[in-house]
Amino acid sequence: MAVYGVLTAVSLQGIAEAQSTVTPRLSARGIYTDNVFLSDEDEQDDFVVEIKPGVHWSQRSRRFVMDMDLEAQILGYTNNENEDGDSVVVNPNFTLSTTSTLINQYLFLDVDGEYGQRLSSLNQRASFDNIALTGDRSDFYSYRISPYIQHRTGGGIDYLLRAEQSTVNFDLDDEDEAESLNDADTERYVVNISNRASGSRFTWALSGTESSIERANESAAQSEFRSASVNLGYRLSTRWSLIAQGGYSENFIDGVERGVNGEYYAGGFSWYPTPRLTLSALHGDRYSEGSLRWQPSRRTEVELVARESDVGINTGESQSVNIRWRGRRSQLYARYDESITNEQFLILEGETLIPIVDPDGNPIIDPNTGNPLVIPIGNFALADDDFLRERGEIGFTYDGRRMRTAINVYQETREYLNRVTLNGDSIGGNITATIPVVAGWSFVGRVNIRDTTYDSDGAKEITTMYRAGMEQALSLKTKWGFYWQYSEQDSDREELALNFKENRLVAEWIYKY
Repeated sequence: MAVYGVLTAVSLQGIAEAQSTVTPRLSARGIYTDNVFLSDEDEQDDFVVEIKPGVHWSQRSRRFVMDMDLEAQILGYTNNENEDGDSVVVNPNFTLSTTSTLINQYLFLDVDGEYGQRLSSLNQRASFDNIALTGDRSDFYSYRISPYIQHRTGGGIDYLLRAEQSTVNFDLDDEDEAESLNDADTERYVVNISNRASGSRFTWALSGTESSIERANESAAQSEFRSASVNLGYRLSTRWSLIAQGGYSENFIDGVERGVNGEYYAGGFSWYPTPRLTLSALHGDRYSEGSLRWQPSRRTEVELVARESDVGINTGESQSVNIRWRGRRSQLYARYDESITNEQFLILEGETLIPIVDPDGNPIIDPNTGNPLVIPIGNFALADDDFLRERGEIGFTYDGRRMRTAINVYQETREYLNRVTLNGDSIGGNITATIPVVAGWSFVGRVNIRDTTYDSDGAKEITTMYRAGMEQALSLKTKWGFYWQYSEQDSDREELALNFKENRLVAEWIYKY
């Protein structure tokens, strides 16, 4: 940590040179809910006033890039109080993302952090946001510090050496809740060295990674992953290349007897019948792979990969598919992947930190703002154990000058390595639309559905959210609107008291400088 402190202090030298942009904002909402406690038996209504002042601070310079966001969510309840006896609640939220150049073209430092609120209990109703008084949300903080060396030599050799330390901590005093989400420290080290010199027939790449997760909850699995690999290629002609791959994989997960440690190697070829098509095949000891990479047009990309491995945690056959088409204002995509991962990596390796990024990768709509933020819903997304994830999804987006539409359908299977009671299949999707109507008014609609079936007891859990309303832009900086929202969770696990129905009527006003 002392080394990280020195690097952070050095990075402050670039802040003085940066050009700053400060963007304040303010929003206000009046919210009527007919079930503020999300109760299945004792439904109570309330009128809630929400005020959210915020500011975004951006700095850009040759040596320093920073984005920082501060926001306070102030909630006033008319008829009810939270579990601490307060009718006025203040929820602070903070995000920070920085990249500093310590030595030009050599040494860099990433520092990210966040403070906010997130779903925290497996044993209560899964609230969408901070409005409902369910007692199932906790303050948390997270940070990531990552110094790294990245450089390309004059001979065309690229190298990257990165160290990373991440922490997630939840403010949980209840021991039962502490069993649900695990405070954890994550460490990761990466080394990549490759020769991709232009015009060279011979290419090579060396890589090594080591990562570990140490969880505060001793009953949860502690994880360590290590791997090293070498990739070689020699171009015989404009259409043919010889390729080889070898490596070593070593994985340890407490209490889990799964996977195979050891080495592997394979050899094969790549064929380039056209500049837009590549076919590759590898076969060897304990590892085989076939892939197709095709760009039939400037806007279309197709990648298909099939593997069979006898080394690692996910042994056997696996596939991945990535198809994407990009238009001037629209995009169509289809993806499928199989991987061993966990919530910490899904959270901390996302584009932003929790709770903005959905650990499942779904563009779920935040009922507060109507924007495609994400939040974990139900038990399916709460455990922090390592798991095998098989996920396929199809989506379409259109972003016109005034009309915007997004459609996403997904299917996901999870096989947890420790908490097997959370193994299950989930299928769902969401649709969002903003459609111009008349006189500056637009219709806004949202539909989100998630259906999960658990393997251990066959229980089903269905979460749905519908939203419809109107909004009007009063100026380039200001808009207002109103909408109706319906949320429901229907679970067969009645002993957990997860079922609820809620209607909301909302009027909102938003100003962004």
